[in-house]
Order: sequence, then C-alpha cells, then structure tokens
Amino acid sequence: MESVAHTLEKKGNVYFMVTSHTKESAERQLKEGIYPDMLSSGMGIEGLPDVSREAVPWCHGYYFFFCKEDNFSAISSENTVLSVQENVSSEVAARLWGLDGELKSEPSLTAYVSFLNGKARYLLGTQRDYFRLKSREEVFFFKPVEVYSDLIQWFSILTDDERILPTCRAYLEELLSEQTQKRLSSIGMFGEGTEYEDEIALSPLKGLKVRYTLPYYVSNETIRELKDLARKNGDENFLKNYLKGVDS
Repeated sequence: MESVAHTLEKKGNVYFMVTSHTKESAERQLKEGIYPDMLSSGMGIEGLPDVSREAVPWCHGYYFFFCKEDNFSAISSENTVLSVQENVSSEVAARLWGLDGELKSEPSLTAYVSFLNGKARYLLGTQRDYFRLKSREEVFFFKPVEVYSDLIQWFSILTDDERILPTCRAYLEELLSEQTQKRLSSIGMFGEGTEYEDEIALSPLKGLKVRYTLPYYVSNETIRELKDLARKNGDENFLKNYLKGVDS
C-alpha cells in the first residue's frame, strides 16, 4: 500500500498517510464512526458503511497442500494437519477439497513445525507457508486447492468528499495497474500478471480461478458458523450449497 502511495506522491501535489490496523482495532474505529478515506482489508470487517459494498478485489492468496515428496494421492484427514488462523478458513477448504473424517487442526506456526518435523505427511496451509518453506530452502512440493479460497484483499473507497474522490480513484487505478500487480509476490500475494521469482515452480497458479469463495460483506458470525459446520460436517455438497446461499 505504501509503495502505491509513494508512486502517486512522486507525481506531485498529493500526500497519503497509510495506517496499519489489526482486524479488531479497525472494527473498533469503524464502529465509532471513524472512517478512513480508503480501506484495504480481508472479508468479515464489521462496522463498514454501505458504500463499502462496492469493494474491489486487488490481490489474493490460495490454499495449498504441501508434501515433502511429489505424491498427493494419499491425502487423508489422518495424515494431514491443517494450519488454522482466526481469519483463515482452512477447514472449509479441506472439506470442499474432499477430506472427510475428523480434521487435525493446529495454529499456523505449530502446524508448520509439525509438517517440518514429519509429524504430518501433508500440510494444508496458505501461500504464507509456501514462502516460509522457500526461505528455509526446504525441498517440498505443493498442490493448490482449486475449489475454494477466501484469502482475498479488498479495496474500498469510503469517503464521499468530492474533493478527495478523484485522488482515491487514482490510487485504486494504480493499485490495479500492471506495474503494481507484477510486484505482488514481494508481499506474498498474487494478482493478475504477478511475476514470480520462481516462475517454473509457480506456473500452476497462472490463470488459476477458484470455484467457491465468500463475499466481502460476510459477517464474522457467518464465518464462524461456516467453519464450525466444516469441522462437524464432512459433506462437501452441503457446504457448497451453504456457500451459494451466502453468495446470493
């Protein structure tokens, strides 16, 4: 976000203040009526004004299965550990992919270490785990989960100040520009035309479109309910119907 701001600032007569928030601190300010002019966030942010319904996705991630050998034919709930975080729905990705039975879930870093130490043959994680493994120069293989991803960053313009709107729109245009999209791998995300340091390894991601996701305006309660259903219910068709209901 700051690099886009700097790019526009160099063009003159504008200055941006980019502020980082946790999900909790952002929601606290929004509920107090303190709105930024622009906002980039994942799904499930509560307290947004109606104008934010026009949010635009500008970068995304994927869920992946990781393995130390090039063999993904034996994936099961018994030999796979799920990397879970508050704002990550690994359980939903697992069920929609087809895992049944009791899911083994651990906090993100714990699951990563379990996989490295051989306690689990497979790790279901995100692009964050991909870059972790690359930075350690580990030998590993990966398989993207094509059926589902909610790892999307959305951009919305919240201001209605006519004096500021043209600058906000210019910011969004720069965010979606080819130049910015090419550099997204530097922040561990992907987009249209992203250039990767390892083009051959990441070639399966070129043009990859997932089949199911969640809308930006989904509530935290709905996300929790969906994750709870995924943990308890192994019926992928049930979850797909649920997601269609959320999306409608």
